[in-house]
Amino acid sequence: MTNAPVTPKGRATESRRTRTRGPVSVRGRMTLLLVITVTACTIAFFLVQRSLSAQLEVLVRDHVAETSKVLHRVLDLRASGASIHADDYTRWDDFVTFARKPDPKWGELNLTESIATFGIDIAWVLDDHFRLIYTADPKGDSTLAALPVPASVLPVALAQSPIRHFFAATPK
Repeated sequence: MTNAPVTPKGRATESRRTRTRGPVSVRGRMTLLLVITVTACTIAFFLVQRSLSAQLEVLVRDHVAETSKVLHRVLDLRASGASIHADDYTRWDDFVTFARKPDPKWGELNLTESIATFGIDIAWVLDDHFRLIYTADPKGDSTLAALPVPASVLPVALAQSPIRHFFAATPK
């Protein structure tokens, strides 16, 4: 006979259950470690990607702002010739006389032939009521003969400053 204690069948089953509930096996630990590592890497990846996206957005916004500033400087420089031309001519007594009583010969000689010097492609002369009285067009382009903006816009735009330049889309 053996000296080993005899255990009823119910206790052997209970003993197996406690073994499985006990410490986690090596395979279980490795799986848990792998899951935690993959989760941490995924979270880190999304955080890094979010940070990079935010940085890229800031860079793009800064680039757009800088490009806009440069474009405005170029446009202002390009328009400075027109602004000087308009300022000089509005203070000239002969031009004021021309605006009151348009003379096509005077306009051709003093406006059409001289605007290219100031880097201007075309110029429109208006009276006090914003009616077109002369178009100086050295190239003779008939598509630019009419004003590029509605006449109703001019009183509002020129109320802020009588010598003012602005850009408008034209057919060409």
